[in-house]
Amino acid sequence: EKAEALIKTLFDYFAHHPLSMPTEYESIYLSEGAERAACDYVAGMSDSYVLHVYNNLFIPKSWIGWDNL
Repeated sequence: EKAEALIKTLFDYFAHHPLSMPTEYESIYLSEGAERAACDYVAGMSDSYVLHVYNNLFIPKSWIGWDNL
């Protein structure tokens, strides 16, 4: 469930912010739409990259490292 929620959150984010994706997805966005580009981008992510991107977008930097307390 958690992994599915992360993927859906990233898909929704990039579908609504297509210019936040790497430039190589711009042609897909322009020809096939933001949802298709977001789908291709997120589908190509490794598990560790999904976590990296999610953390960069949604986790405040001040929270990183709190689990070590």
